[in-house]
Amino acid sequence: MEQSKLQIFSRAFFIFAGISLIVYIAQANIAPLGMKTKLSSEVEKDNIKLVPLQRVQKLQDTTIKIIDDVVYFSTDMQAQYESAHIKVTFKNDDPSQNVYLGFQDQDIWHYDTKLIDSPILNNLNWDRIGSNPTIYQKVKKYNSYEDFLKNPPLDSVIGTYDFDDNLLRQKGLDDYKPSDKLTVINTPLRGKVVFYTYISNEWFKLWVKKQDLNNYQDPDVTTIKIYKQDDVVYTANIDDDGIRDGSGKVLPPQETYIQNPGPGLPEPGVYKVVIDAGGDTIIRQIKTNMHKIVFASPIFPISNHEVYPNVVDQTTPNKLYSDALVFQAITYHPEATQSVKLSNQVLNLTEAKKEEATVSAQAFTEVNVPKSDVVLKGFLGYFAFDKTQFFKPSAFKLFSITKKEDTDITDYVISNYQPNYLYEGRWKVVDMNFDLKAAISKKGKLSWIIKAPGLKDNKRSITIKKIEIELTKKPWF
Repeated sequence: MEQSKLQIFSRAFFIFAGISLIVYIAQANIAPLGMKTKLSSEVEKDNIKLVPLQRVQKLQDTTIKIIDDVVYFSTDMQAQYESAHIKVTFKNDDPSQNVYLGFQDQDIWHYDTKLIDSPILNNLNWDRIGSNPTIYQKVKKYNSYEDFLKNPPLDSVIGTYDFDDNLLRQKGLDDYKPSDKLTVINTPLRGKVVFYTYISNEWFKLWVKKQDLNNYQDPDVTTIKIYKQDDVVYTANIDDDGIRDGSGKVLPPQETYIQNPGPGLPEPGVYKVVIDAGGDTIIRQIKTNMHKIVFASPIFPISNHEVYPNVVDQTTPNKLYSDALVFQAITYHPEATQSVKLSNQVLNLTEAKKEEATVSAQAFTEVNVPKSDVVLKGFLGYFAFDKTQFFKPSAFKLFSITKKEDTDITDYVISNYQPNYLYEGRWKVVDMNFDLKAAISKKGKLSWIIKAPGLKDNKRSITIKKIEIELTKKPWF
């Protein structure tokens, strides 16, 4: 009898131990019971580290100063967490410096980022309505974003900021006919490129060539997204060329081809194409069957051999056409100081890194840039490389906001960003949530990015006091 009781006890013990082990392994890997993990970047805990080390500086008060455009940190991702609650305590003293935070969402170098701090909109004391997007009104007229769309202010200037304005596009063009020839744009364009095209009764075909300058260490991945109205209808990537050491070595261009999958022709109308490339990337060629194609401001042609000897064989003048009301231009290199001709007007760029502007004297302007390597911006207008390619993709007077002064000439601003911060003394605290369903972990780690475009070139900095993260996975039941 005693032996039988011992056998029963032993069997029960091993069954319990086995079940406990299975539950432990399952919880560690897929977390059926749910899971929460809290992390902090405080020095005494030090479980969030900003890298690369040469892009940050540790200060005597134990805070960390970011001195470059992009830094990273990682969090454990043994289980597939569903959400992240993040609290960042920091200082951003520059009135024009945006700060983004995001996580890796593709196997390639790509991050899903949110704008977490925009001093331009933080300090815009206009009436606000809605969220995702938010409308800022200089004079209150609308009570909701839906009211705005039903009765849009066609005669007012609408600023866009961190907002894809696809809902505000044309639905049709009179007398449009497809072309039997390809449109080829061979002017090299640096960085992000946004253009609009119109199609009707034709296929959507697009070839894009990109080339990496490799002046910086980060991988140069280019993402191409095609929008129809508010929907992304196609996405493609061109990966890094394999050089990530910042050596300046240049390899031949890489090309991708995009075509709508069918089976029928795509829906007629305006399509927005966003070629999301960094400043270390050049778009060498755009080729398409579509013949109505205009580029959003800014546009950065770089056909200058002196500045880009590794990628440009000889300096070639740029000629563009625009309906902009105001033109702004700047070059960042002394070799490209020049006189930009705007039909019968001249915009003299006599100093590098000094922006010049002028009001256009005509409704449609021929823009001539003899030495190229100039960032061109057009207020309330678009650019085309040929007169026959030009069309107006929107009946609205849209303007992309890039600096505080731009809000002076707008009546409304539409943005997906809404200020969401508190102050702890002199420190700003941003509290936000991220949906991690698309997160990509590698070797049990999830990579995060803090991005501050132009930080290094403008000799700015952002000081981080603390990053607190709570990762959550809900239980199955």
